[in-house]
Amino acid sequence: MELQFIFLKKRSIPKFFARLKELDKHGCSLEKIRGTSDIDELSRFYKLFKEYYGKDYIYTQTVQHGILPHYSSLPNGIKIATEYAYKKNKIKAVACTSTLAQGVNIPIKYLLITGTNFASAKLSVRNFQNLIGRAGRSGVYTEGNIIVTESKLYDERRHGSGYYKWQDTKGLFNGATVEECGSAILNIVRDYSVNYKVKLSGTEIVNYICKNIHDNNWTNKLLNKLLVEINEINKNDNISYYKQDIFEQLCTYKVSMDSIENEIIYLLSYHPLAQTVDLLHEVSNKLLENTLAFYLATKEEKTLLRQLFDAIDSKIEKQIGDIKKYTGTMISMADADKIIEWIKDNSINIEKRITKDLLDLIENLFREVYPSLNLKKGFALSWIHGDSYEQMHEEYKIKIYYIEKLCQYNLSYQMSFLVGNIIDLVDAECVNIDALKLLQQALRYGVNTKTAISICEKIFNDRILAKQITDIIGNKGISTDEIVISVKLKKEKIISLLSNYPSYFANVVENI
Repeated sequence: MELQFIFLKKRSIPKFFARLKELDKHGCSLEKIRGTSDIDELSRFYKLFKEYYGKDYIYTQTVQHGILPHYSSLPNGIKIATEYAYKKNKIKAVACTSTLAQGVNIPIKYLLITGTNFASAKLSVRNFQNLIGRAGRSGVYTEGNIIVTESKLYDERRHGSGYYKWQDTKGLFNGATVEECGSAILNIVRDYSVNYKVKLSGTEIVNYICKNIHDNNWTNKLLNKLLVEINEINKNDNISYYKQDIFEQLCTYKVSMDSIENEIIYLLSYHPLAQTVDLLHEVSNKLLENTLAFYLATKEEKTLLRQLFDAIDSKIEKQIGDIKKYTGTMISMADADKIIEWIKDNSINIEKRITKDLLDLIENLFREVYPSLNLKKGFALSWIHGDSYEQMHEEYKIKIYYIEKLCQYNLSYQMSFLVGNIIDLVDAECVNIDALKLLQQALRYGVNTKTAISICEKIFNDRILAKQITDIIGNKGISTDEIVISVKLKKEKIISLLSNYPSYFANVVENI
């Protein structure tokens, strides 16, 4: 059997494996896939899946069929072990999102594509061409096969929205229609197509943002306004279907605007001249005219871009005499002010705290800075303690699909990022500075000791195995400079442990 990818939407991957289990239950033979895989390697993957997800989760129950999952919020150790096993021909099939197909240099014989639409957004021609370019890689295969399995695309190609989906899908195969280079900033002023019938006016969105620039909750208020307008135009549509997609689009606008604000502050703070309103406008205007957005924009779009930058300037003007306190952070002034107030209210600079108490306070701040990122109290502590997804599911009654996202994005990235900004804003003599730095790394990797952090940074990034290796070499606060030597001293015992897990891990230690 040749190597193959099954390209799915992330949300569809657990459903795919549930269907696989159902087929097996009804006697459909999956032996051709399993028979071409390394059975021992599948058993080792079973053990790792079991320790992360428990024996009853769908991935654990179906791993013996020889198809493995791969997507962005999957535990890092499973992702890298899957990539290694695929390259070494130990497994022959992966059910994945575009994360693997676009980001890893792996040749494919067969690429099965289950759909080209993701909620209201369709796959871009650029990403699709990159994806199918993996099939039939020159020097490996003489040809490759791309099969679109979404039957409705063809069956409904002459009716309603099916016609447009069919045309869009055919267009994906035409490399000549690849999109031009774009700009996240320019997207703010351009119309946004929600679907084939609904388009949001970029001019109206810019006008609303500029009018409400000082309201930190403008994204939610604009979302509600837009949903009301869409409902009036399309009374038969279910507007809740669009809500999350529009909100995420508005959030990308806010991220871009916060980045602009941050860059203007940085340039202003390090300017040799004294900070004045006139200098602010000069710096802002120069930054605008050097952006890709301004270069690509039409005359009308340039006017809207200037309007946006002027609105951002109006926010900065209010802090013009105290601008340096925001320098060095990577967040908006509003969020920086929340952190500064939190540091003061909780005496972070002068009152030493244990990790648990510090984390409790940070969780409260996280909810204030990122109200849309739901996080239950104590969840972050479970993450850094090394609890499995199964344990977290049982304790917090959250579906594992959402636990993956909470851990890999909300905690490993977003909360770790928040702690990094706290570190930038505390005093140089802060009594909690070392604890904050350790906590930032603990949140990033989902472990709670310096030794385990060092393993994740220098050996391989897997929180379950990092914890077990720490038990072997001893929890002695081993730094990244010392961890390789410590692993070498216990190499035989560590390899014995890792022989029970996917072969990637033992291979890494063997080659140290």
